[in-house]
Amino acid sequence: MGKMSSDRINFKDKTRDLIARRAGYRCSLPSCTRLTVGPGMDPEHSKCTGRAAHIYSASAGGPRGTGGLSEGEIRSSANAIWLCADHADLVDKNRGVDYPPSLLLSYKSLHEARIARELGGVYTALGWVNSLKVHSSPLFSESVHIDLGKLTLFIGENGVGKSALCDWLASAADSRHLERWEHGYSEQNRVSVEVHYLDPQPHSAKISFLSQDYPRYELDGKVTNVPTAPLKLIIPRELRFPHGEDKPNDLELISTVLGLHHYEVLALCEAIPSTGSDNVTRAWFQEDEDGYFLYADVKGTNPGLPFRGLSGSECVRVLMELAMIAASKQAETKPTLLILDAGAWSLDTDWLKHYGEILASPNFGFQTVASIPTRSLNLDELRWAGWKVIRLEGQPPNVTLNFDVRAETE
Repeated sequence: MGKMSSDRINFKDKTRDLIARRAGYRCSLPSCTRLTVGPGMDPEHSKCTGRAAHIYSASAGGPRGTGGLSEGEIRSSANAIWLCADHADLVDKNRGVDYPPSLLLSYKSLHEARIARELGGVYTALGWVNSLKVHSSPLFSESVHIDLGKLTLFIGENGVGKSALCDWLASAADSRHLERWEHGYSEQNRVSVEVHYLDPQPHSAKISFLSQDYPRYELDGKVTNVPTAPLKLIIPRELRFPHGEDKPNDLELISTVLGLHHYEVLALCEAIPSTGSDNVTRAWFQEDEDGYFLYADVKGTNPGLPFRGLSGSECVRVLMELAMIAASKQAETKPTLLILDAGAWSLDTDWLKHYGEILASPNFGFQTVASIPTRSLNLDELRWAGWKVIRLEGQPPNVTLNFDVRAETE
């Protein structure tokens, strides 16, 4: 890291221009998207009311801090978000506590994804899951509020409640994720949660077990009986190859892992060359007398290897590719979450950093929530890759949330 000076580190003009153009000259906050450029007072002039705002601060004493970044990193386009004048001031109030770097990085990524879609002629409402509020639960002694980023990472020991938070987020769209919370809890520990989202108008989906043994659903304060929030979910399961198969079927296996119909898996494989990342460049199915098998061209391996001949991490790369494309397509019409729950896949700093940089790009307009057990993590690297890190500490019913995880290596 280069040495930081005590002076304010401003963006160069070309950086401001780049950030403005990437944002379509619109404010990047999901609740705004105001146009910031237009005609001036006379035919020879234009007017711009937007600003390239710093995500990590331009000086050591500024809001949100410098995050240990070098002068070059502070000045780079990666540390800039385009905002209207009103919101450029707002995000710095209260020393930036309400708009931490991870949230601004998320807003920037989501907004650029929307602009990229519009540039391609696809005009859709901006979908965003804002937050999860837990009113009562077996985990926390008090209510808690969790703001989500484009990439949100829950970390903590096993049994502390990471999977519970994933369940409660998913329950806004699918009540099956509530089945294990039905019985065995006292009245004050029964689950009552609220998911806030934008589409682009703000909405609140409330789910509660407080008065009966089945969940009561409300949308914007009105009882709906069933989930009606227009959220889409991709929640991969753990990959396990069945033993003793008479006739192996990779299509059925992958459909089960991803929670998709086999028609959808076939269509996603067809989309990989044009809409995926460079981790997997091609995937296809072939049927022979022994079974129905997937073959793939995976980066770093020989092309055309069978799925069952890949390493575990390479298999996950194929599954991740399909999950990302599915979530990206769904996000074109509705707020979408890709939830990578603890234990489904083995995640570490390198994996999260690599995929964080991919998932934060404008090519993927959905949000990702991941949860992993506590282990050696370089949290500074993960935050810069776009992950909002939330640590769960303690034991139920007195779990606490730590949003200010600053140690470089945990």
